[in-house]
Amino acid sequence: MSKQNNYDLVVVGAGLIGASVALLAAYKMPKCRVALIERSPRLSLQQHNNQRVVALGQLATGVLDTVGVFKDLQQNACFPYQRMFIWDQHSRGELEFSSNDVDLPQLGHMIDSVHCNYLLQRALEAHPQIDVVFDTRIGELENSENTLATVSTNKGCYSAPLIVAADGGQSSIRRLAKISTNQHSYEQIGIVAKIACSLPHQNTAWQRFLKDGPLGVLPLANNQCSIVWSCKQPYAQRLNVMSDKEFCLELAEALEHRLGEVSLVNPRQSFPLNSNNSARYFNQRIVLVGDAAHSIHPLAGQGANLGFKDAQCLVELLSQANEAQDDNLTKLLARYEYVRRSDNQVTDRAMTLLNSAFLQNNPVWSALRGLGMSWVSGSKALKTLLTQQAVGSDPR
Repeated sequence: MSKQNNYDLVVVGAGLIGASVALLAAYKMPKCRVALIERSPRLSLQQHNNQRVVALGQLATGVLDTVGVFKDLQQNACFPYQRMFIWDQHSRGELEFSSNDVDLPQLGHMIDSVHCNYLLQRALEAHPQIDVVFDTRIGELENSENTLATVSTNKGCYSAPLIVAADGGQSSIRRLAKISTNQHSYEQIGIVAKIACSLPHQNTAWQRFLKDGPLGVLPLANNQCSIVWSCKQPYAQRLNVMSDKEFCLELAEALEHRLGEVSLVNPRQSFPLNSNNSARYFNQRIVLVGDAAHSIHPLAGQGANLGFKDAQCLVELLSQANEAQDDNLTKLLARYEYVRRSDNQVTDRAMTLLNSAFLQNNPVWSALRGLGMSWVSGSKALKTLLTQQAVGSDPR
C-alpha cells in the first residue's frame, strides 16, 4: 500500500461503541492520536427513517455526556422514562419498577440510535486528535506482539500498538484476527416499528411475555413508541404478511389495549435473533468491543449498555496504563477481558433463561412463574436491586 499511517490507537467501526471508544480515548489521553476506519459512508441527517431505538442507562448516557453529544441529543432525539411495567400472558404475574424506587428522576433514556451516531460522527470529525476515514474497505491484518498491528485498506495502511474491533456482529477484524465465536439462534424473529398510541404511554416502558415471545414497547416523544416484538418464526411470518391495519389490531390485542388503538408511524422491519459470544476478547494487539465481542437477546434492551461498558472499561484501563507508563499490553487486555466477559456472560445467560422461562406455557409452570413475579414485586430490596440493574448503575 502506498500510504502508511502510524497512530497510538486504531478503531475499526464508527457505530455507537466504536465512535465512543475513539472519543473517550482522545478526551482521557490528550496526546493519543486515533484513527477511526468505517466501511460505510458518513451519516447525514437525511438518513433518518430509523426504527431502532436503544434504551440507555446512566453509565451509557454518562459516556455520551463525557464526549459532548448528550446535550444535543436531549433536544430532539432522547426521551426519559420513569417507569417499567411487565406482565405475563399465562399468569397473573405483574412487575412494576419506578425511578422513585432508586430516588432518580428517570430509569433511563430512549435514544434514536441513528441520530446519536450522527452526532458522534460529527464530534469525531471535529476532534483534532482523531482522523476518520469513511467508505473504506478492509483488506489484510498484520498482528504480532513484537511489532505494531497494521490493517490495510483501499485508502492505505493504518498501524498502532492496539487495534480495537468495533465493527459489529459480523466483524471482519475479528475474523482476520482468527478469534472464533459461539453463536446461538433463538429461533425467533425480531419485528421493530414505530407506532402512535391513542392512550398516553405514561412515560413507561411496557413488556408483555406472550406464548411466542416477549413484546417490548419503548416510550418516545409525542406519545409515540418503538416496539420490539420477538416471536417464534411461524408467528413472525404471519405478522409480516399482515396488512398494516391487521398488524395494528394484533398488536393492540397483544397489549390488552393498554395503549388504546395503535397505528404505524414507519414501516415494519424484521431480523433474526441470535446471541453471539467470542471465544476470547483479544488476540495479541487486537481487542473486541460491543457486538464484535458479544450480542444478546433484545428482551431487556441491554445490548447497547453492555457495549458502552466495554468502551468505558477499555479506555479507563488504557488511560491508567498511560499515566503509569505501563506498556504491558497483554496484562491490560487480560484484565479487560476478565472484567467485561463476566458481566456480559451473566447478562447473556440471564436473557436466555428469561426468554426460555416465559416460553414454557404449561399450567403448573405458568402458575409458579406468576407467583415468582408477585414475590419479586413484594420484595422492596429485590425490586431496588433489579431497578439499579435496569438503570445501569453497576459500574463494571
